[in-house]
Amino acid sequence: MDFKLDSLDNVLSARIIRNMGSEIFLLEIDNKEYTLRLLKGNSNEFEFILDNTFFHVKIIDNKETSIKLLINDQFVILKKHSILTDIIEKSIKSGLLLDESKIISSPIPGRVIKVNVSIGDKVQKGDSIVILESMKMQVGIKTQGEGIIKEIKVSEMDTVSRHDTIAVLE
Repeated sequence: MDFKLDSLDNVLSARIIRNMGSEIFLLEIDNKEYTLRLLKGNSNEFEFILDNTFFHVKIIDNKETSIKLLINDQFVILKKHSILTDIIEKSIKSGLLLDESKIISSPIPGRVIKVNVSIGDKVQKGDSIVILESMKMQVGIKTQGEGIIKEIKVSEMDTVSRHDTIAVLE
């Protein structure tokens, strides 16, 4: 699909090649492949990493012919029917954007020393699900709510960055 950014003269061609699961998409933009990893979001605001670059996007105004976005503190206007608009609308409609309260993410970078839970385990608010080592200290990553472990995204000895998803609750 072709789309036009208000700030650019040329039209870009883009498409989703494949949904790789776990909120990871393979995109093609102007015949070059990119990986997009959706971090978190709701109907008006979300965060993702596109080829190792972090983006924070907020929908400012959604009209019939265009959508006004705030991307990393810069205003961008997209003409409707762009690939980004399609991704946003499909994600909202399909529930692809996960409820933030169900995502357990790392507040700090570090190395996973121990995983204390398994898929299917019931957890309560404050349960330590993973132990990280950061700056020679061990830190427990705790749940902010209760639920059942749906996915575990890390293994022992993995290295995680700040805001990386550790686990997902049902």
